[in-house]
Order: sequence, then C-alpha cells, then structure tokens
Amino acid sequence: MQNCLERKQKRPRWAGLTLVEVMVAVALIAVSLMLVLALIPAGIHSAQRAENVQAAAAWSRQLLENAPVPEEFPIPPEIAKTEHQAKIGSTNFTAVRTLSTIPGESYLYKIEVETNWDEAVEPVRLSLTKYDPAGPEP
Repeated sequence: MQNCLERKQKRPRWAGLTLVEVMVAVALIAVSLMLVLALIPAGIHSAQRAENVQAAAAWSRQLLENAPVPEEFPIPPEIAKTEHQAKIGSTNFTAVRTLSTIPGESYLYKIEVETNWDEAVEPVRLSLTKYDPAGPEP
C-alpha cells in the first residue's frame, strides 16, 4: 500500500490528460460541430424562401402598376381576370390579376394580384383601389 502512495506522490502534476478525458472532449466537439453544420442548410433555405417572397412581391407590384385602365363599365371579361407567368432566377411564378368594380361606387375599381410559386407556403396577395375620373357611362 505504501508503494502505491509513493508512486502517486512522485507523479508530476502536469502529467497530462487521460485517454477517457480526451475521448469525452473529442465527442463533445464532434457533437457541437454537427449541430452547427446542421444549421447551415436551414439558413440557406430560409434565405431562398425570403428571396422568392421578395421577388413575388416586386413582380406583383409591377402587375398592379401596369394593369389596364378599364374604358367601360362593367369591366370587360378579357381584362377582368388575366393569368401571368414569369421565371425569376430559378423559380417559376404564376399570378392572377383581377379587376373589379366596387359596388355602389361609380368611379372606383379594384385591382387584385395573387402570386404563387412551387415552394410557396402561402401566396403573395396585393390589392389596389383606383379612381377613374372618366367613370362609367351613366
């Protein structure tokens, strides 16, 4: 027993780490690294989704601004509802633009655009109410 105590006392304090301590440290580093690497694809996917929403909103706004002004009321069917398609980047977008009169209002009409794409959780919807000074024929 005395011999064992003497060996412990002779061992220097800076002797190093045991194999178990090194294995535990390597395992913790590996798990941490795997967790961090798992976040990278999620971040890329979120960035792509945000880019698609931004592109859809910009294109929808362009469709709103370029909507034809109805020359007669009720609005003719050929301009009342139109479907549009565009490829922005690598994403295919589809939009439906609807022009409608507002009940009880002579000089107002509403333009609605609903834009969708393959990975969309929900479509982008924009609407605009415009005043037409020419108005409908009495």
